[in-house]
Amino acid sequence: MTASTYTASGRGGDLLPSGYLSTQGNQIVDANGNPVRIDSIGWNGTAGPAGSALQGLWAASYESILDSMKADGFNAVRIPWTDVNLNAVPANTPALGTIDFSQNPDLKGLTTLQTFQKIVAYASQIGLKIIFDHHNNEGSGGQQANGLWFDSGPGTNGTDGSGHTGTVTAAKFQQDWVQLAQTFAGNSTVIGYDLDNEPTSVGKINWGQGGPTDIKAMYQTVGNAIQAVDPGALIICEGPQFYSPPPSGSGMNSKVAAPEGDLTGVATNPVVLNAPNKVVYSVHEYPKEISAITKDSGTAAIQRYNQVWGYLVSQNIAPVWIGEMGASMKSSDSKAWASTLLGYMNGAYGAQGGPTFSGNQQPVSGSWWVVGPQSDNPDGTQTAWGPGHYRPEQQAITDQMLFKPASGGTTSGTTTTFGTTTTSGTASPNATIVTGSTGSITDAQGKVWTIAGGQVAVNGTPDTLTSGVIKLAYVNGTVWQENSADRWGAWNSATSVWGPTNGTSTPPISATVEAISTGSTTMIDGTIAGQTTSQGATVDLSAPGTAQVVLGSTADTLTFIGMSSVSLTAGTANAVVTADGGTNSFVAGSGTLDVTGGHGADAYTFQAGDGLLKIEDFSFAKGDTLTVDKSLQAGFSQTSDGHGGVLIGFGTSGHGIDLVGVSSIQASQLHFV
Repeated sequence: MTASTYTASGRGGDLLPSGYLSTQGNQIVDANGNPVRIDSIGWNGTAGPAGSALQGLWAASYESILDSMKADGFNAVRIPWTDVNLNAVPANTPALGTIDFSQNPDLKGLTTLQTFQKIVAYASQIGLKIIFDHHNNEGSGGQQANGLWFDSGPGTNGTDGSGHTGTVTAAKFQQDWVQLAQTFAGNSTVIGYDLDNEPTSVGKINWGQGGPTDIKAMYQTVGNAIQAVDPGALIICEGPQFYSPPPSGSGMNSKVAAPEGDLTGVATNPVVLNAPNKVVYSVHEYPKEISAITKDSGTAAIQRYNQVWGYLVSQNIAPVWIGEMGASMKSSDSKAWASTLLGYMNGAYGAQGGPTFSGNQQPVSGSWWVVGPQSDNPDGTQTAWGPGHYRPEQQAITDQMLFKPASGGTTSGTTTTFGTTTTSGTASPNATIVTGSTGSITDAQGKVWTIAGGQVAVNGTPDTLTSGVIKLAYVNGTVWQENSADRWGAWNSATSVWGPTNGTSTPPISATVEAISTGSTTMIDGTIAGQTTSQGATVDLSAPGTAQVVLGSTADTLTFIGMSSVSLTAGTANAVVTADGGTNSFVAGSGTLDVTGGHGADAYTFQAGDGLLKIEDFSFAKGDTLTVDKSLQAGFSQTSDGHGGVLIGFGTSGHGIDLVGVSSIQASQLHFV
């Protein structure tokens, strides 16, 4: 097997190698046969009606948005398209998405497909790969309500199920796919075509049983048509979503519900294309709060994964790519869901029938939904568009998806041996805390402990039985890890296992003595820098770097000095914030957030139902932006704040935005998203 060359992405991940990808058993492999992992992120916007534009182009250039994905560790981007919008020119309206042509001058006058060509060209320059997915026919947004990939002709009632008259026959659907594939034929930056987003049981879909709603037949027919013009790309086939078991005779297991997508028929009736080793199967996994899947974590979820799609991986039949997965990661439900799903993808549940990986095999690939700031759940990986502004609660999960080329080593179902080589150096002080992928702990034996890709790593070697790790602590000579489910475990050097088995909710160290890592500071509801702020207290941080701050119900006055940037999400109490850094991000809470921002281009976000956001040095001239929940757009109004500034209201008493010293602002100057 020939070695492949990999280039680093962000967050310790790696980009995919040049060339097309293929499949080999349950692995996706590069041109040299080396297993790779697709860790992609979705970019929304072009799933809408004719005239829809990719999101965020009103606030940033498409280059900077792609740069932000790479910096966050992703190596590919999943971009949706619709039949009605593929050849349309963006309308450049708030409803369909605006484009700031001063930042995107080369997009002016282009159709959606032509815009895609610009996206692919720049992605190629920076090493990202692209996957296109057909989202719906008429631009209804998410999954098509009639459950099908077409909305006209046999098998339909002549509509898309959302009140739109159908215009896309099965033949037109294939024709549009071929047009897109011809556009990118021979361009290995485009590594895959996700043939249809979230087909559902509403369409009376069957798997290989014939008729117009035979989705397996569609995958073969359309897949072969695409391969005739672009044979190198992967053909991605999603299982149809069945919240109740499919009927007998459907070609799928009639005893199993598969809300994420039913792939039970693949075992005996796989998709077979003219060009072999190009089929990747796909499902979408979300927590209950988004998907209404009641058993979304723990043993019940693992058993469903095994039956619905995991068996394809564990039995070495075919690779699976989780084409959509995501959550705002603010609830206990989402944390439990993420811990189960990422653990399953990474091979932690072999004892319960899940897949395991050995040698240079890569874990299950996935795609996080979605990049940028959003106004609903999932709320996006960032608080503002462009590089930076990442939400740490989501990075703790997406770091576990990163592609890390491997050679040798095995994942065991019970224990893992790693980190046997010691390094020189003095043991870290007692009560040392490490959060995220920066910082390290050195134990008494000289081993260096870090967090990499959501796993504990010792001297750079990952412990593959760990997942969702967000924090390490060194207490009285023992290394502890905390996962995204808020469970702590201690490393037993004598037995080489973490314990207790299910972890403990009791931290080994009081939050009030957590140390600051140089260059990175995290604050949660008043606890910071080894001290707990009292009401009205001022916290002065002099260490250079970035501060990621989440405020809860404590009233705080915070001063950030010497920080490169601040990312702050306000809570329910009143907060007064001063930051002299460069580019800062402030998200209002339901209390009052009074901000004296920095010298750079600051990003402010005001959400529906929030309290008062008071900005004391807002300036378009320095690049400040103000994003408002789209539900408030209809109620926009402005009056004087009585102090020479403008008070923006949204038709609801008790909340608004006070721009101190700004005489007026137009609705067109606000970004409603």
